[in-house]
Amino acid sequence: MQILGVLELSAVEEHVCVNECCHYKKLPPSDWVHHIDEECACGERRFKIVSNGPPRRPTLVPRKKFWYFGLARIIGDVLFGNSVWCGLRRICMHQPQSGHDFRSSPEFARLDSVVSQKAGHPDSGLYQVGFDFGQMFTFRAWSSGIISIRCSDIPAMHRNKREFTPILAVIPGKNEPKNLDAYWQVMLEDFHQYGPYGGGLMVVENVRSSPEFQLPAAFKHTVILTGAMADLPAQNKMSKNLHWNNALTCAHCTLNGTWLLGATRFLGYRKPVVYGEFFCSCFSQIMFHQ
Repeated sequence: MQILGVLELSAVEEHVCVNECCHYKKLPPSDWVHHIDEECACGERRFKIVSNGPPRRPTLVPRKKFWYFGLARIIGDVLFGNSVWCGLRRICMHQPQSGHDFRSSPEFARLDSVVSQKAGHPDSGLYQVGFDFGQMFTFRAWSSGIISIRCSDIPAMHRNKREFTPILAVIPGKNEPKNLDAYWQVMLEDFHQYGPYGGGLMVVENVRSSPEFQLPAAFKHTVILTGAMADLPAQNKMSKNLHWNNALTCAHCTLNGTWLLGATRFLGYRKPVVYGEFFCSCFSQIMFHQ
């Protein structure tokens, strides 16, 4: 926790509904008692009373929580506070992009046009979040979720190194969440605040003085979320596609697959399927399958 600049977990604690319907507004522990009756629209209370304690000061605990370290701390302090990462970013940002880099792809050109040409600005940064579940113990079932973040502005060979992929949030478990919306809400608010339509994030590069790299003044860093990384179970959670391994083929429609030779396979249709009329809303034109 000290690596992330956090002395107490209570400083980064966030609360969600026990049914994961919503994310609650962050409160200091001293104010919990004033929200003792707060509840979600589903009727479940935010806090559980574990001890009556002194008069009017009962001991409360949140019924469901997670820890979110914040983009300002992780990007501004952890990444930009790493002199090696800052040096790699400067090298990459000032070199011509190869044909295998995201910045030279058609998708980047489309993204750049959407964010008013801010994606290609040297003060902007392209980021992806990573999501995965893991079993914390060998003696019992306890699945916890880890959300990490990495930057595309450093060379590809360094992006997945542990020191350059800090943890953004931890969902403690013990069961995997059924709905991730409540957990994503506070993160997406940060991405919006520091993104191309927000005010940006004030950062200072921690670059050692050298003839090539002179320490700059603070600048506004535009944080742009470009994608997510996940294995299949976490990907299904993120896309709300909970039946991929059962019968359905596509995460955005209800075209049925067929179990054949040990796998779900899409065999197609003999007749054309018109977009938006029958099954699928994710195809942009009429599909013809012979």
